[in-house]
Amino acid sequence: MLLFNSPAQASSQSGGIVTHVYVHSSGKALIDATGIRTTPIGCGTSGWAFDATTAAGQAMLSLFLSALHAGTPVEILGTGDCALWTDRETVLQGHIYR
Repeated sequence: MLLFNSPAQASSQSGGIVTHVYVHSSGKALIDATGIRTTPIGCGTSGWAFDATTAAGQAMLSLFLSALHAGTPVEILGTGDCALWTDRETVLQGHIYR
């Protein structure tokens, strides 16, 4: 039996500006943003995390660094778990917009 988180268990954040990007020596990237966040999952109380060592993670890092530099709003959708960092929800996808 496969178990996975439904979108209802994941949180999202929109209309915010990236305020902090941190890349750990493990290759995990942590981000913080302003904006309206839906109710965070139990473990994801401090922001967002993703693996910057993968191709998808490198694309997300580029997206979030671009948003930080330009000051443009972002939307972040989580996976519903904190598998990469104990107090940060893992990023499923990010969007940058004007």
